[in-house]
Amino acid sequence: MSTAPLKLVMPLPWLKKLGLGLTFCGPWALVALALVEKGAVGQQAIAQMLAWGPAALILIGLYLLAERWAPRMVGAQTKLAEAVAAIADRGDRDARETIGLVKFTYEEMQRMHLNLAAQMASLRQELRGKGGANAHAD
Repeated sequence: MSTAPLKLVMPLPWLKKLGLGLTFCGPWALVALALVEKGAVGQQAIAQMLAWGPAALILIGLYLLAERWAPRMVGAQTKLAEAVAAIADRGDRDARETIGLVKFTYEEMQRMHLNLAAQMASLRQELRGKGGANAHAD
């Protein structure tokens, strides 16, 4: 049996330079190792992330949420924009139809008014003619 104290061996020498201990930053070290091994980020980025402390976890969480939910939100916003555009087009079409109907109604009323005025004029002529004929007959 050896009497020497148990020595912790760091997997990468740069982790030791960062001053990480498995008791204090064990989870950070595992995250850092995973990110470096995947090639996702470099050593300088890991050092900066570890310096941020819990804020880095919050930022990573927000990034993961955005990466997961952003496509869904963009898709939902696209559908909403298409629906609003369809409603606006329908409103525009309805407004154009209403304007067309009002113009048609106005033109028909004008035509009816001219016909009625012509009929009234002919009735007046007819009444004047009969009134004059009756006055001459007496």
